[in-house]
Amino acid sequence: MIETEGRDAEDIWKDYKTLFNTNNLNKLDVTEFNRVLGVFVKNLTIPGAYGKMLSIFQDMRDMAKVKPDESTYNIMMSMYLKKKDFKGINLCFGDMQKQNILPNTITYNIMIKAISKLDKSDTAMALYSEMVERKIRRNEKTFTMLFCACSARRNVPQAHQFYRIMLNEGLQPDIYTYNAYINVIARNAKDLKELQKAMDVIKQMREQGVNPTLVTYNILIKALQAMGKRTDALHLFNQMELEGVKPNSSTLEGIGITGLQALLKLRNTYKVTPSHTDFNTCMDQALKESKYTDAMEILSYMQESGFKPNVSTYSILMNAHIRQNDMIRAMGLFTAMKNDNVEPDNYIYASLIDGFVAQNDVEQAFTLVSHMLESKIELNKMTINRLIDTASKSKDPKLVQRVFERIERLTVPSKDACERVLWRIAQSYDIPVVEKYLKIMNKHNHIINRETFTAIITGASKGCNLTQARYWYNQMIEQGISPDHMLLSMMIRAHADDAKEIDKTLSLWNDFHYFGIAPDDDDIMYVLNLCAETSHWRDEIKILGQLKELGYDADSYKARITEKKQQSNDGTESKMDPDEEYYEEYGEYLKTRSANTSIIRVKERMQKWVRDIAKISSQKMDDNAKSRVEQWTPYRKPQLPIMGTKG
Repeated sequence: MIETEGRDAEDIWKDYKTLFNTNNLNKLDVTEFNRVLGVFVKNLTIPGAYGKMLSIFQDMRDMAKVKPDESTYNIMMSMYLKKKDFKGINLCFGDMQKQNILPNTITYNIMIKAISKLDKSDTAMALYSEMVERKIRRNEKTFTMLFCACSARRNVPQAHQFYRIMLNEGLQPDIYTYNAYINVIARNAKDLKELQKAMDVIKQMREQGVNPTLVTYNILIKALQAMGKRTDALHLFNQMELEGVKPNSSTLEGIGITGLQALLKLRNTYKVTPSHTDFNTCMDQALKESKYTDAMEILSYMQESGFKPNVSTYSILMNAHIRQNDMIRAMGLFTAMKNDNVEPDNYIYASLIDGFVAQNDVEQAFTLVSHMLESKIELNKMTINRLIDTASKSKDPKLVQRVFERIERLTVPSKDACERVLWRIAQSYDIPVVEKYLKIMNKHNHIINRETFTAIITGASKGCNLTQARYWYNQMIEQGISPDHMLLSMMIRAHADDAKEIDKTLSLWNDFHYFGIAPDDDDIMYVLNLCAETSHWRDEIKILGQLKELGYDADSYKARITEKKQQSNDGTESKMDPDEEYYEEYGEYLKTRSANTSIIRVKERMQKWVRDIAKISSQKMDDNAKSRVEQWTPYRKPQLPIMGTKG
């Protein structure tokens, strides 16, 4: 009924509307509906294409009474994926299940790809297991998507496992699969030795007759750039040139050539016709380097080359104005964008809304939120969290409350959003205000757990309200929730900043043993240094005894702390072991205290030292030591507080 081959979307839409207006849609079968939908999913950049697809899908079911099949849902899910509407994808998948329409390989590939973009690799792995259980065929694209999910969670061992499974299933990786696998390895490589594993995969590629592409080289050059190995990046770039692979803007950025210089290099040296992405990348680089004249020259080159500004171009230009707090010009570009029939995406709306919140203009921010919702763009978790984080940076603590209240009128805030607000509220307000927001969490059926209390306790500590931090710490314990390693370490350091809180600091130290948490090297040296500096000799001896009982090398710690004392008493400098370099700031702190400098400077030095060493890593102990942790009798029992809010 509707010819689609070789015709543009607008003509097809006219034929469709003719059938609609004459009540003849029932003459189309599911295959014909799928062909029409397929045209629009390939042309989503055309203004109104998204809305037309939704209309056709609804008409198909409601007017034509045609039941969608797996192809229909795959097309719709592809559309939602391109629009980054993950809720829509999930709804389609759920509808298929309800109607007993079996998902196929394409369906699962789309789902896994969507999940990987949401950083939910565990769910992606569950979908793969479901495919295996249902005996749904896997293909190269399935594993490409799984590698993307591994990349999002930086799960290299899982990627290696999937690579082995793929080969065992008799599937030969294509260039896209190889690149996705290489990206997982390269993105997580900390040194050249780990990056060599990616090079080994490239060797396997070549043996299979698959040559590295520009994408392959860009992945590796970016990894070398992140390691600071610019010479190695240049060597790889030279190899790429010898193989006849021409660079793009991302490649040149990896060897330190950016902005207008990169664009001219592409055009004049490599005779590469820059793509839309190249122009946008170079313009973004120039603007971030505050080279505004260069950016405008790049824009002129882009227009002369026949490229019109697209959504990425407008986003780059708007964000440059937003960084300068010039919302008038940013909104001027927003208007120009709509006049050019370029549809704003979620990212553009989020950036503009965020810009207005940063200026405390909540009304204008939420006017834009309304426009966004009218355009069928979801107020998603990313946008909400970004708004709350920006409001949290304001000197006005009421701003985050105003933003949260407006969000709550529009949608149910996530647990994460509530906890971000609690973190900011606890910095500036007393217990009743915090309890108010805990009740809001309860109202929305969010579980109040360790993450919730951690948000409150860290917020109160950041606001230097240690009394309130301890109150909520005790509340957490009363709820039957034990602290984790990170929270205890943070609490100890926060209390150590205040000379009046030393006893409470040492009391918190004992909670490591009370809750069966193994302190790591940083924790141990921190509290031992604190005891030495404050002359708490008995506590120092007690802690060394604890360590010995728990299976640690207490003599080693005693020797290190003795050396510290000697350095402090002698006032002489000695060359430190490389493993102990991070204590240098603490040594400076001791000298400062002994020289009777102002307490403000002492605190600043102490805080700097804390920031330098506060990278917590789990201390490995043998099984006997772990059992002794569980049996340890604490030096004090946690105080049981008066209950406030129940989780």
